[in-house]
Amino acid sequence: LYLNCSTLTSIIDGTVDYINGNGVQTDSEFLKGIINSKGEKIEDLLRKIAVDFQIFGGFTIQVIRNINNDITELIWLDFSKIRVNENEDKIFYSNDWGKNKAKAKIYPSFDQTSPSSIYYYKGDKTRGLYPIPTYNSAIMSIETQIEIKKFHKSSLLNNFTSNLLINFNNGIPTEDEKKVLERKISEKFT
Repeated sequence: LYLNCSTLTSIIDGTVDYINGNGVQTDSEFLKGIINSKGEKIEDLLRKIAVDFQIFGGFTIQVIRNINNDITELIWLDFSKIRVNENEDKIFYSNDWGKNKAKAKIYPSFDQTSPSSIYYYKGDKTRGLYPIPTYNSAIMSIETQIEIKKFHKSSLLNNFTSNLLINFNNGIPTEDEKKVLERKISEKFT
């Protein structure tokens, strides 16, 4: 829905900009610099988290610790590629769930003692395993807007050709009757 509805895209993108504001102010030396091996700063991570939270209602972060149990990396994981088990103590990650279910990586749920674990946030609007996005109540309106866009594009591609056929079941009208009918139809529908 996010990728196909310009209104939803604008709302989410604007909200993400608002959430990120002027960046992050922190006293933490770790958070002031590069926070992962991808060269990202905390602002980069927060932008990705905010996008996932707005689209899906949740987000995931891989937390990597060193031997002293200090956090050494925070890595964003694409929420659309995440699955959880019923107990929510295992997080499954796959780049392509449709084809490679057997190749899913399994991570423990967030644990302050584990060298690598996943912080899985699903918000408080759900009682199930997966979050509910904030725009849930507008999904039908969003889908309607997408279908209207498709309808207009189809009309444009078909040179605005009419999609209806009129049948007269009372025989063939005379030439004068045809002209009157054509004028009335033209006045009503054009």
